[in-house]
Amino acid sequence: MVNFVYKERGKIMEDTNQLIYNLATRLSETREKKKQAEEEVKNLNTVIREIEEKQLAPLLDEQQISKISINDLDISKSVIYRGGCTKHTDRDAFKYLFDTDNQGALKQYLIVDLAVCPEAAFVLDDNDVPYTTEFSIHHATLSSILKELIESGKFSTEDIDKYGVYIQPQVKVKQKD
Repeated sequence: MVNFVYKERGKIMEDTNQLIYNLATRLSETREKKKQAEEEVKNLNTVIREIEEKQLAPLLDEQQISKISINDLDISKSVIYRGGCTKHTDRDAFKYLFDTDNQGALKQYLIVDLAVCPEAAFVLDDNDVPYTTEFSIHHATLSSILKELIESGKFSTEDIDKYGVYIQPQVKVKQKD
């Protein structure tokens, strides 16, 4: 360890070095605690998924229970839908949203090659500059639309595979007041 101590400011530099060392030690220890906490959260999420998806949800389904109160707990089961689209710049990838009048959920972005027209933002239409429109959608909005389409039978098995839809049971447990 290099210790920068000068005669005229020796005590100040020793104090500064000690402060630097203490802060660096605290930072290192805090990062290690964070790493351990993240690992613990990862392990807890695995346990939660095991109980929710593989034990409790199937048991509730088997007993045809979607909502129940037992002792001090209110328990309800529903299904959530998650999906994604890997070709987010391709209008055809979002065809199902247009076909089901859900295109309003899409965010549109304008992408312009500035090498073609550096002042594109204000001259695009006037100069007939070619551009590409990119689409994206918030994951929660997509999930809501997918749920509606799947439950109403407007989404095929092929669509489910094509758009990477994941149907997941969700069990909510609330403490009674």
